[in-house]
Amino acid sequence: MSVEERVVKWLKDGRQVGKRYSFVRDGETFWGALAIQRVDDAYTAVFWEVAESVMWMEEEHRRERASFDTVAGALAFLEGRTGRAVDDLAPLKGARVFKP
Repeated sequence: MSVEERVVKWLKDGRQVGKRYSFVRDGETFWGALAIQRVDDAYTAVFWEVAESVMWMEEEHRRERASFDTVAGALAFLEGRTGRAVDDLAPLKGARVFKP
């Protein structure tokens, strides 16, 4: 089953699909999260990133949200804007990345 097929199945079940991640840029650690959820007839994709040094301020360094007609469009947006692979997305348990 392809990544897109797995994600579509989970989204049809009403799940929010995503992941959390970290990376180092210019010697500074950043934390982020990305997710997709079906909202009405569209797929909403969201990601945020924050530098570890300012996490206590509870302000994201970067946050973007967009809606797409297809899961493929949402996956391409997330992968293209964050540089993170989307082949390991999974249904989120507990806290969601965003509220629809």
